[in-house]
Amino acid sequence: MTSWRENIDPTLKNYLEALIKDVNKNRNSFELANNKANAQLWLALAAVYKQTFNLDQRIKYIEKLLKDILEELKQNKLKIK
Repeated sequence: MTSWRENIDPTLKNYLEALIKDVNKNRNSFELANNKANAQLWLALAAVYKQTFNLDQRIKYIEKLLKDILEELKQNKLKIK
């Protein structure tokens, strides 16, 4: 019998496998749940949210740096060589 994971879009397969591997780090937690599948989904959602949050923080930091550089350029404090 073929696993459903073997039939997913190849462009998603590596991402799915990475997410499953990440969720399995918490196997001890979801094994205690009454509904293990539901717990796995919540853990997957938390993992994706964590990645999104971290990326958002990095983008905000870069945006601030760029804003500061632009402000310095406007004030002629920073000279471009």
